[in-house]
Amino acid sequence: MTTKATDKLEIIKKHHYVWAHYLRQWSASDDIWYISSKGGNIRCDSIYGRSQDLHFYKVTPLDEEDVKFIKRLPTSDSPIVKKFHTSQLEYFRKISVLINTPATLKGIASEKDLEELKKISEWASNNSLEKTYTAIELLARPIMDELWKGNASCLNIRSNMVAFCNYLAHQLARTKKMRDRSFELMNKVNQDNELWIEHVRLFEKNWWFIAYKMGINLGFGLEQSADTTNHILIRNTTSIDFITSDHPVINVHQCAQNGATDKVVDKLDLYYPLSPKLAFMMNDSEHYNHLRHFVNEEDVINLNRLMANRSHKNIYGSSEQALKDVRKSYRNLKA
Repeated sequence: MTTKATDKLEIIKKHHYVWAHYLRQWSASDDIWYISSKGGNIRCDSIYGRSQDLHFYKVTPLDEEDVKFIKRLPTSDSPIVKKFHTSQLEYFRKISVLINTPATLKGIASEKDLEELKKISEWASNNSLEKTYTAIELLARPIMDELWKGNASCLNIRSNMVAFCNYLAHQLARTKKMRDRSFELMNKVNQDNELWIEHVRLFEKNWWFIAYKMGINLGFGLEQSADTTNHILIRNTTSIDFITSDHPVINVHQCAQNGATDKVVDKLDLYYPLSPKLAFMMNDSEHYNHLRHFVNEEDVINLNRLMANRSHKNIYGSSEQALKDVRKSYRNLKA
């Protein structure tokens, strides 16, 4: 029996928006303790079942209207970034051709060939962006390994800083909370305006590429400002562990706090817990500079409060007891 080439195609349907290997830092096995943000129930489940959704990064075929819409969105002033945007848009236009091929050949190709083409189409739709994010994670893996050892000097190498900034930016932009919150805000504006309704439709349809583009822009911006921002490796020697969530990169700058919707958030103090005992910050301000020298329980409680408050559906901890403490302190703080 002849093996078809498409038999070897693995179609990835479960798409993680938080790196599973990252979550493993809060677990001694493949299971992790988490709080469901909706009900506050504490459960333990496989890491691979957390912070993922079916077809979350599924690529929808780009037509000319989509391409025009994407090109109108804000972009970087950098010629390098603009060129990369163009190349990525062209790449996904080619992916779109693969996805659309079965429909264009229906009634022309044989049923056997159509079945093969459908599988290739499904692979292209489900795997293309998911594999792109996997590549970003793999490029950052050596840097993350050093940070998990408490070695931040690895970021003194420019290529490492570029890979890390790119990873951090995409981790911020690619989550389900970022998507849902963006859709929520878009749907609150000019709901009776037909042009705006069409704008929202195209925004939601093409979110998969918009979020990717946002991550590229932010990653470049972080890397370009790396020499002037404050980098802080936080060593938590207290009895309280850092928690993390399904939206693990958060802006804790003073301008982004207190839930004020009328404030202009134009500064970034990015906080990213690395493990129960380590965290990293890239800050515009000097507000958190003291954390590079000493961390007390009040500091950890404050950072955990901010992380819990910015979570979406799940908060992760190193143990059941750690999450009981979180639930007791932070259950009523969800925005």
